Amino acid sequence: TNPAAEEIAGRLSNNLPLARAGLVMCGADGTPLPIEQWPVSRALKGETTPRTEYLMVGPDQQSRPVLASAAPVFIDGDGTPVGAVMAFTDVSVMKELDRLREEFVSIVAHDLQTPVASILLNVELILRGAGGSQGAVLQTVALERVRNTAVRLGAMVNDLLDASRIGIKRLPVDRTLVSVPRAVETLLD
Repeated sequence: TNPAAEEIAGRLSNNLPLARAGLVMCGADGTPLPIEQWPVSRALKGETTPRTEYLMVGPDQQSRPVLASAAPVFIDGDGTPVGAVMAFTDVSVMKELDRLREEFVSIVAHDLQTPVASILLNVELILRGAGGSQGAVLQTVALERVRNTAVRLGAMVNDLLDASRIGIKRLPVDRTLVSVPRAVETLLD
């Protein structure tokens, strides 16, 4: 290991196999992997592994998400690996930024729901009170446009919330039938 690897994986004892030195590799879901499935073990068998996300638990019991890949090292042409090289990158900061982004989107979407609800409520109150005169008809048409725009804004906020829920894997599936001609007509309006 080099100093950068030791910074990520923790200081490993010299000349000990990684697993005996206290390093544990897990899948991205946290499930410990048998040593035969570690990228370096697969590379020692001649397999090149693509960059994949793992959870690395060092001897200090601190876990870090990493992207790791490995490749066999060949010296002669007989096809037998004489060693392997594994490269990994600590992605803890990226994971934390993703979490903060998802939290921010969720908060913003939730906060946008309140003014949208207020707009819709007030427009509905005004529409109920509109009379039959020509001015009232124009007022009604304008208010219906405002209401439709607020409904569209509310749908965008809900889409933003759904995107946030997808990111944290908490989106319930709600299947409904949609009339395509009516949706197109609404968009044209």
